[in-house]
Amino acid sequence: MPGTKRIPLQRQHTPQVTAQAVALYQRALKAQAKAHFSAELERAAHDAKADLDRLLGGGVRRLWEVSVFDVYRFQDPGDPDWKRKLELRRQLDAAVRELRRRQREVRRAARASGKATPEPEREPEPAV
Repeated sequence: MPGTKRIPLQRQHTPQVTAQAVALYQRALKAQAKAHFSAELERAAHDAKADLDRLLGGGVRRLWEVSVFDVYRFQDPGDPDWKRKLELRRQLDAAVRELRRRQREVRRAARASGKATPEPEREPEPAV
């Protein structure tokens, strides 16, 4: 028989926006908001962004690709990497909004029942 017999691999495509990614994204946004106060906070913001880029990039941080934090600063609509990162940024923003909405509902339910405000659910810190 000429040629090779190609059998497609059955790959499982897992979503990139996970609870760990959302927690890293929130940590990076908080650190970025405070980064102008000191060099230590600026370093923490950089590390949080790098951790998220590694998580979204499959364990590899590609410095030549646009980060999810830079899609609004460096716009190149023709680049497929830019489009993918823009979509990831939108998904992360939507996940953060949903998480905040759930936390508000828990606080409202606690106030309505007359109980003390419960602690919000926290995502586990990623192991680096």
